[in-house]
Amino acid sequence: MPLTSSSLQLPSGLNLLRRLQWPRKLGCLERLYSKSLASRGIIWIETAHGLEWKLDLENATHRWLVYGDYQGPHLRRWAEKNLPQNPSLILSGANIGQMIASLHPKLQFSHILGFEPDQEARQWLQECLAKHPEIPLELLPYGLGAEVAEVSWIHASWTNSHGAQSRVDPSGTDRIPIVRLDDMLDERAWEKADLWILDVEGFEAHALAGARHILQRKGLRALCMEVDSSPESYKAVQILADHGYSGYQLDSQGRTRLASKARLHSDLLFLPNQ
Repeated sequence: MPLTSSSLQLPSGLNLLRRLQWPRKLGCLERLYSKSLASRGIIWIETAHGLEWKLDLENATHRWLVYGDYQGPHLRRWAEKNLPQNPSLILSGANIGQMIASLHPKLQFSHILGFEPDQEARQWLQECLAKHPEIPLELLPYGLGAEVAEVSWIHASWTNSHGAQSRVDPSGTDRIPIVRLDDMLDERAWEKADLWILDVEGFEAHALAGARHILQRKGLRALCMEVDSSPESYKAVQILADHGYSGYQLDSQGRTRLASKARLHSDLLFLPNQ
């Protein structure tokens, strides 16, 4: 049976609390409301920022959009203070559009170039975009890499804790096309972009290697990327450093602090050196 718009009445306490901000908000609301929301399964529901989105409420990361900013307010608050009005966005991977649903209502992007090679996630996002034709997203079925290629892909269905963990992997039985970001930008005459959110499950260094032209000309105003202690993550950070970008940690108010040493599973904002 096709899904219809949600008539779910959120608990009155959640309606109030999701408008407020405090440290560890997502975790606190998850402890309070996860069970009551999860029982609703897949449903169309109004997110904390007012967009109706298709969410699987059994999935903790989907519930974050009901509670507030996806992954917290840090990046949004920095962007509101530092990006120009109606900024442009590169999003890889786009997944089901969590970052769009969280950021677009506040930032009102002028152009979004999104990459999502996983068919299930891409179709899910396309359903949501059909309800929001005002969102200027061009969604492409590619992964990003250093060279044009076709690679093995593992498709992972939803899990309760991490959403879709599909990824490039030699043991994968599916195949997906890989493109270079520089080529995609040249085709669209994008000489610069205001923000690139790079989340490609350990393939970040490869994606950055295919974006050397925009990095060399400092055409990227900011890049947000999760880093850890893996060799691949180190390579990604080194590519950015070689092109004159330094990593910063963001606090909940969107203030930056130079990251002297990347911590495990830290989302860092990389900015061009002055």
